[in-house]
Amino acid sequence: MDGKNILFVCSANVKRSPTAELWFSWLKPQNSYSSAGSSKFACKKYGGKLITQTALTAADRVICMEARNQKEIQKAHGHQFDAKTEIAGIKDQYDFLDLELIFELSDKIQI
Repeated sequence: MDGKNILFVCSANVKRSPTAELWFSWLKPQNSYSSAGSSKFACKKYGGKLITQTALTAADRVICMEARNQKEIQKAHGHQFDAKTEIAGIKDQYDFLDLELIFELSDKIQI
């Protein structure tokens, strides 16, 4: 595949990052997308997939929904992924596949 491997990260991997993964998979299918949660507590509580070193290493871009997601990655994995990490600035106020969330993803994330 000629496209990029893009990893979306939110806290619990239940609403924002899985929505981004599905939306951009449909919108720009030339890339490979995945999603994960940055908070061990939130992923365990809500059943999301926790981010792994393997997923971070494989990603060309790591798009965090909020700055706290990047901070959690840094706490668990150090600063080795900072160069490919960016912050979208999308707050945890939406439901999975919420139309307003899709509008905000489209507005704030350029793929």
